[in-house]
Amino acid sequence: CPRQFIDTVSLSVSLYSFSHDVTPVILAAHCHEYEIVHNLLGKGARIDPPHDYFCCCDSCNYQQQFDSFSHSRSRINAYRGLASPAYLSLSNEDPVLAALELSNELAVLANIEKEFKNDYRRLSGQCKDYVVGLLDLCRSTEEVEAILSGDTDSEEKYHPPGRPSLTRLKLAIKYELKKVSTHTHTHSRMNISLF
Repeated sequence: CPRQFIDTVSLSVSLYSFSHDVTPVILAAHCHEYEIVHNLLGKGARIDPPHDYFCCCDSCNYQQQFDSFSHSRSRINAYRGLASPAYLSLSNEDPVLAALELSNELAVLANIEKEFKNDYRRLSGQCKDYVVGLLDLCRSTEEVEAILSGDTDSEEKYHPPGRPSLTRLKLAIKYELKKVSTHTHTHSRMNISLF
């Protein structure tokens, strides 16, 4: 309920202070508030993806030199918002692709940003669970195929008739996302393709 969220935020603000980088859309995404995320996205709010960890732009250099911990905390706060199921669902034209790519990016960051290693691993797992949750909701082979194939305008222009591209499945295998590639519905779809 949005009113309950506002009351919770008011209480939280009085008890805790948020860092300057936690915007309303990031906070709503952290709290998995779909309606509020939807409203904020409708007003043009977005979560800007953090720059590459090794970015050498003036802003990143300044933040690293001024307060590297705050810079890292700002990055993890943004990634928490980006990995939120509410934000993934409402802000991406292809949320499955976004979740797969973000999961891989977060897994890589877990090995780079040691102070937030466990957070990045958890967020990577959250993205995997998001895709698995979508697969769990599928009621037909066509729905599973839609999730595993994604956009029909993929890099592979030719697909044999009756054979879906399964580009999302190939991406899950490439990124070694076992939760997705070993899902029961994925295996069922593969059996149909092979036999």
